[in-house]
Amino acid sequence: MKSYIIVGGGILGASTAYHLAKEGAAVTLIDRGDKGQATDAAAGIVCPWVSQRRNKRWYRLAKGGASFY
Repeated sequence: MKSYIIVGGGILGASTAYHLAKEGAAVTLIDRGDKGQATDAAAGIVCPWVSQRRNKRWYRLAKGGASFY
């Protein structure tokens, strides 16, 4: 069994940890403890669709992800 350490318990970290654990991996999730908080460092990276509007395929992918979220 593979072991993983995920740093950050936001939407991306928690989702990654969940899916790895669901596949049988041993997962340790480390977070600073501010429960229920949004990212304070990577908001533009989590949903980078505004700067990529010229790339239609990227825009559709990001838009679909945002509506799923």
